Amino acid sequence: MVVRVLAITATATLVGAVAVSGAHSSAAKRARSAQVVAPATCGKLLAPSSAAYLGAFPDFNSPDGTFLEDFVRPSLITDFERLAGRTITWAYFSQYWFRSLAFPRDEVLTIWRHGEIPFVRLLPDSAAPYGPPPNETFPETTYSLQHIIEGRFDPQLRAWADAARETNIPILAEFGTEVNGVWVPWNGWWNGQGQLDGYGDPTYPDGPERFRDAYRHIVDLFRAEGATNVTWFFHAQTQRFFPQDEWWNDVKYYYPGDDYVDWIGLSNYGPIDPNDPHFISFDDKLASSGLYDTLTAISQRPLAIVEFAIVENARWDKAQWIKDAFQAVEQHYPRIRGMSWWDAGLPGPQDMRINSSPAALDAFRGAAADPYFQARPQFSGDCSPSTPAHLTARTTRNGVALRWTGSLNATRYEVWRRGRQIGATSASEYLDKTARRNTAYAYAIRATNPAGSSALSARVVARRP
Repeated sequence: MVVRVLAITATATLVGAVAVSGAHSSAAKRARSAQVVAPATCGKLLAPSSAAYLGAFPDFNSPDGTFLEDFVRPSLITDFERLAGRTITWAYFSQYWFRSLAFPRDEVLTIWRHGEIPFVRLLPDSAAPYGPPPNETFPETTYSLQHIIEGRFDPQLRAWADAARETNIPILAEFGTEVNGVWVPWNGWWNGQGQLDGYGDPTYPDGPERFRDAYRHIVDLFRAEGATNVTWFFHAQTQRFFPQDEWWNDVKYYYPGDDYVDWIGLSNYGPIDPNDPHFISFDDKLASSGLYDTLTAISQRPLAIVEFAIVENARWDKAQWIKDAFQAVEQHYPRIRGMSWWDAGLPGPQDMRINSSPAALDAFRGAAADPYFQARPQFSGDCSPSTPAHLTARTTRNGVALRWTGSLNATRYEVWRRGRQIGATSASEYLDKTARRNTAYAYAIRATNPAGSSALSARVVARRP
């Protein structure tokens, strides 16, 4: 996420229209009152023991000039992987609540069926952060943290969780990107800052406490809906920018706790302004922020650099910055188990893409080819597809036409005949043109995806006349 500098006035300390509450929503109030549903069999993304995942934001920026990060297209993933010289583990996109709070089914299925894990950022804002007006407001008055805590969006969030569970697809999700940055309306500055007597615990700063409780509220809802296939990320950033040094903006106050967080994500960019005269390496910026030390001290969860990039500029060597970033993660930060490049920008001085220059592209391809960053995804549950059902076979002039009911989380289907695989397809139908006339064949279908394979379906026999 690109940082926007905001004009902060004294009136912001009033926290606008944020409602004041003297108590948290209790666990009992948040619990689901309806009958308990069966959880998804698919589990959470596990950290590799001695390697790291590589993901990306494959320039899903909307082409309409709004720069919204939700233009998910399989061709963009293909283009990035072709340039990178390898596949990625996850593909990252944003869901802006003002556009929709419905489960982003099409985007999730597009990414999963392309072969990657969908990673969605849940952004509670009522207007676009970039592009032409109207833009998001500060403080947020519609999707405020207080409103989330009070349960105003529980029906939509429950529906989101239900739809996610039903896919049985592993989904990575984060709520409130780069929470310690004042450029986002869910930062503590806009929600109570360091006030102690406006909400909740009188010893805890109200701004971070509201974020923590909103995050916990959402995770509790998803658990009640059995959405065990959602892996939750907590996302902070290393940029030194007001109010970074305010005591209440310490990331430890925002952290919801290991009972609610599965992974910790960090943004760690090099210079993203081509006019910035200051250069800082990936390693120096991460170390000087203190976030790695703070978070590894209070949490046992794995970390990932979920956003990193740098613009192309004659003042510094982008290629070397890229090489040093990969090397730093491998050599200096043993808890970091994933990296995700933010591939965005247009040709010119604000180009953060890996192919902004031949040297940058060579550097990225070389670093990404390191075996350390070739980890294959592992999950805590069974994310393999269900067995295809209702297989039918119909003889035609051109062969035997097969149809079946597919699995929502399948990416491919294997077609088996007489105990041997004869083809594969991404559709839930197949025409066997090789079937001989006056010969009976027994067919079966098996679904596959990056997490595994189903059992073979029930057989059906067909005879081409």
